Amino acid sequence: MHITLVEGAPRVLAGLPEKVSLQAMYALRAKHITVLTDTKVQAIHANRVETSRGDLPADVIVWAAGHQRRPSATSVSGCRSTG
Repeated sequence: MHITLVEGAPRVLAGLPEKVSLQAMYALRAKHITVLTDTKVQAIHANRVETSRGDLPADVIVWAAGHQRRPSATSVSGCRSTG
């Protein structure tokens, strides 16, 4: 099985500190997950994903978008809410 993560931003978890983003990248690469940054999904088809960098063949497609800190995380040391 091959997993590819398509990220539209210049880095994964771009809304978080760069250190967190780098740690996530290391963890993903350690699991042999391909990460495509600066790549936009343009269309989803039954057996492929069209991206701004070309088509990706796919047997299974999982779409997940965005991330948001849970309200309870604001009480964790080092976390602060900006909005």
